[in-house]
Amino acid sequence: MPYVGQKPADIIATAVDTTTGKFSGVVDADAGITVDNITIDGTEIDLSSGDLTIDVAGNINIDADGGSITLKDGGTQFGLLAKVSEGLGIYASVADKDIFFKGTDGGSAITALQLDMSDAGSAIFNHNVKLPDNGIVALGAGSDLSLSSNGTNGTIAAPNGTLAIDVAGDITLDAGGGDIILKDDGTEFGNIANSSSDLQIVSIVSNKDIIFRGNDGGSFLNALTLDMSDAGSAIFNHDISLPDNGKILLGGSADFQIYHDSSNAYLRNELQDSDIIIQGNDGGTQSEIARFDVSTRGFAIGANETGLHTCVIKGDTGGNAVLKTQNSAGSGNTTTYLSFMDGSGSASANSAHFQGYNGANNFYLLGNGTHTFTSDEIAKKNIETTRDGYLEDLAKLRVVKYNWKEDEDGADKELGLIAQEVEKVFPKLVMLDIDPQIEDADKKKMIKTTVLPFMLLKALQEANTKIEALTARITALESA
Repeated sequence: MPYVGQKPADIIATAVDTTTGKFSGVVDADAGITVDNITIDGTEIDLSSGDLTIDVAGNINIDADGGSITLKDGGTQFGLLAKVSEGLGIYASVADKDIFFKGTDGGSAITALQLDMSDAGSAIFNHNVKLPDNGIVALGAGSDLSLSSNGTNGTIAAPNGTLAIDVAGDITLDAGGGDIILKDDGTEFGNIANSSSDLQIVSIVSNKDIIFRGNDGGSFLNALTLDMSDAGSAIFNHDISLPDNGKILLGGSADFQIYHDSSNAYLRNELQDSDIIIQGNDGGTQSEIARFDVSTRGFAIGANETGLHTCVIKGDTGGNAVLKTQNSAGSGNTTTYLSFMDGSGSASANSAHFQGYNGANNFYLLGNGTHTFTSDEIAKKNIETTRDGYLEDLAKLRVVKYNWKEDEDGADKELGLIAQEVEKVFPKLVMLDIDPQIEDADKKKMIKTTVLPFMLLKALQEANTKIEALTARITALESA
């Protein structure tokens, strides 16, 4: 030591520049050195008050041969910088206290990164986490999930297993290119695309279907298959349910519609004068079973051959309902409107026909000459002999000759009764038309003609009784 054993005055004279006041050489002070409120003593530098500033023109090097730099507050350790086998260790010494990386953003203090020691060191970033191109964010001990970008494309990869996305809210897929591409081991098999704001679900592989699959009571099923090998045919597994007024639209312009409006069900053909046809397979051949003829407002059951139908129900031009079968191929002059035939289909055996002839406004009941009505006693109850007096009552009826208002002038007159006149004598023998489509004011009165023959029979019996009585009196008078 250059100044050991020297007098203080000599030391000062030798080590201190009297002009600048600066020391030169080495100062050895066993008891320590105190400069203002800074004390340097042994292994410590103490500052009794205020801040300590170390200001150097170069770098500040801290060389701790023990491998640790301890951080204290008031003598209590709160942190540690240490050399570890992995490199530099930064420790928060107090239990469950975090490590913060703080700074300022535009003059505002921020925490850029918080390492939460109460949550096993979870890293809480204040904003973005940025990596250069081809930098990878690897998650899991085996990098089971990774995020990366090569400068053009971004990749989320789970090379070792399944990728699960679990969110409390919604999942949004925003593809600026318009397509979400679906691949299997690098090979594209489908995509979800935006086409002029229309959503497209596309099956890429030729003739491969789009299948909507779900779980029904523990069993998986195909609810809907869109068959691409059959021009996109839709194959449903079960029911198709639509709300009221929801429609099944068929045809390029929705020409045929099927729907329900909460009250009625509709089969609706929008094409003018186009028919609705029901067909079936007859021995391998498609045959017409029924036809709804819109142009004639008719319904035909049976083969659609010219002039030949098994049954036709339609409305005529006057709004009247017509039930008919046409028994000629457009040539003949007879149209059978209603026929009852035997099992053989023969018109000559055990049959009856309501028939118009030669276009006349007449109906004829034709058949094999025998017409019967059920009259068995076993079908009846409350049987009693009717009253007398029908002969006198029937005598009150006026038999008239008349023409119908729609008859042409000069037409032959009909023979019959007037319903209103009959009603005065036999009120229960007259009734109003029961057709619900006719307003009450327009309904016509009708006579129960099936009852008249039995009233006539009773009147005939009464007349016969009188004839027998008169015959007996004449016989007695002649004998006297």
